[in-house]
Amino acid sequence: MNDKLNCTALILAAGLSERMGFYKPLLKFSEEITFLEQLIAEAEKAGVPYIIVVANKAVNDIILSRPNFKIGKSRIVVNQQPENGRMSSIKQGLSCLDREDYCILINSDNPFVYAHDLETLMEGRKPNCIVQPVVGERNVHPIIIAPEICSKIILQEDSNRLDYVLGSYSKHAVVLANKKLMYNINTPQQYYDAFGRDISY
Repeated sequence: MNDKLNCTALILAAGLSERMGFYKPLLKFSEEITFLEQLIAEAEKAGVPYIIVVANKAVNDIILSRPNFKIGKSRIVVNQQPENGRMSSIKQGLSCLDREDYCILINSDNPFVYAHDLETLMEGRKPNCIVQPVVGERNVHPIIIAPEICSKIILQEDSNRLDYVLGSYSKHAVVLANKKLMYNINTPQQYYDAFGRDISY
């Protein structure tokens, strides 16, 4: 399936980042851009037509205070109750999608999601199915969720875990070569391990 018009990237950026000590989406990917700016840029480079960022109020306020922040064509929606957990952000983002759209679910704690990864995953999408990227023998993110499944996730309780909800659906494994997709950058040490420098923002 090569038509990208029915794809939306949903970037989760509403977490409180308590272990990191600063909001992960706003950590520096390079001297010029943050994790979030990098993820938006790669989604645009891959030709994803719609990009939704679910942020908490503090992250959104910081973005608004930076006139040069590169949000591109993305739309930012604010989760006013991020303490309700990840599922609340996913549901809020999915409610903004067209009912026919596949959702590319991107976590902001791994900025190493590149355009070629997204292009390969989009080619593998199928109805009523989860596209599951695999590096080596490990399942990684981002996943792609079919629209039929997105509509059912919106009905879930905020307390439900996504992996539990998705457990009953078919998975289509797509092998990727990008080993950096195995990173989860949740602490200053993990940031140092990924970048070889102390955290900056």
